[in-house]
Amino acid sequence: VNTPGSDSAVTDGIVIEVTEPIVPCSNLCTLHYINSPELTPVQRIEKCQAFLGELGIAAGFRGWYATVVGGDASGVSNGNAGGGVVKVGDSIMAA
Repeated sequence: VNTPGSDSAVTDGIVIEVTEPIVPCSNLCTLHYINSPELTPVQRIEKCQAFLGELGIAAGFRGWYATVVGGDASGVSNGNAGGGVVKVGDSIMAA
């Protein structure tokens, strides 16, 4: 599990630092599963609070914010001058 301040290496030699966990937002309560028309307003609120609470404590359900701290973040090695690119599916390893 990542923790704020931990470093990870990403493809192309880019190094990122985990800065903070992503906190679940109340926009998730608009999902049909929670905001079902069959539920009363009180039931919707209770279901939303329980859902957000579970997302907030369950490991692996949410992601992390990170910042680039080292490596070839310029993107010059891959022809992308002006910034490195980390794509969905890139492998990330503990540094």
